Amino acid sequence: MDTRIPECIRPLLNDYLLLLQIELPGLIEGFYIHGSIALNAFNPYLSDIDFITILIQRATTSEVKKLKAVHKKLELSYPQWKLEGSYLLLEDVGREQQEITPYPI
Repeated sequence: MDTRIPECIRPLLNDYLLLLQIELPGLIEGFYIHGSIALNAFNPYLSDIDFITILIQRATTSEVKKLKAVHKKLELSYPQWKLEGSYLLLEDVGREQQEITPYPI
């Protein structure tokens, strides 16, 4: 993992990526951090974890349920952190929110 990621949130991000690989193999194309972490302004007492996960295809109903289960598991394991993210297709990145199909979480 990139050394610019604060050490205190690396276990959560590692678990997130591992759970995605286990629960949704082949669906995830990329994972990007933005917000305070990317701007080197992360405050472990105030900041959430902003991310964008790029999907290969739109998530099915079954895949959305699995994504929600991944988030629930992480909330239980890491109650001090809040994942704030988007699940987008690569073609949706940079488009206005009203121009894209709503993401699942």
